[in-house]
Amino acid sequence: LAPDGLTLALANGSRVQVWNVATRELGDLGPAKTLSSAELKTAWDDLASAEPAKAEAAFRQLASARQHALGFFKEQIGAIATPPIDWKRVDALLADLDHPTYGVRERASSELVKIGEFILPALEKYLARKPALEGERRAQKMITRFKDPVLTPERLRCLEAIEILEILKTPESIAVLEEIARDALLPTVRQAARDSVERLKRAKEGGT
Repeated sequence: LAPDGLTLALANGSRVQVWNVATRELGDLGPAKTLSSAELKTAWDDLASAEPAKAEAAFRQLASARQHALGFFKEQIGAIATPPIDWKRVDALLADLDHPTYGVRERASSELVKIGEFILPALEKYLARKPALEGERRAQKMITRFKDPVLTPERLRCLEAIEILEILKTPESIAVLEEIARDALLPTVRQAARDSVERLKRAKEGGT
């Protein structure tokens, strides 16, 4: 995240994707519009459209729904950023990273990589316990990999929804942002929500 909090850079191998996380100006959105389940789903899908005009129209449509879209946002972001994870299984796999048998170590690494960066906090706790050298090497390799995330369409939609919640800046939308900032397991999504909450706090303090 840039020091000004306006852009987010995500590296993917030799490529770096720069995402503008500053809130855009939408003007007067008019009265809140109730969208059907089908309309919400279509607009959500279109947020990540490769066609800028289509993505922008979806953004404005969801923003215009205002409070009627809050529950939908919570559900969609939660499914992507806070999925159910079997933490006991994660702990067992971490313990196997320095297993005497090579095949067991390889299986543990492979299974943990499939879970993805959701387990970053667990990996950091594992390293804090000073594991054997092999376990440390494997955990460090995963941490490096997970800190170089790909901005998938699903995650892009989450970032767009967080921006909408910030634009709305109602007590209800802020409560949703705070929940995401607290509970999201995806670092990129969690940090975006935290930054939104912090900007809103600064704006409120500056206006008093």
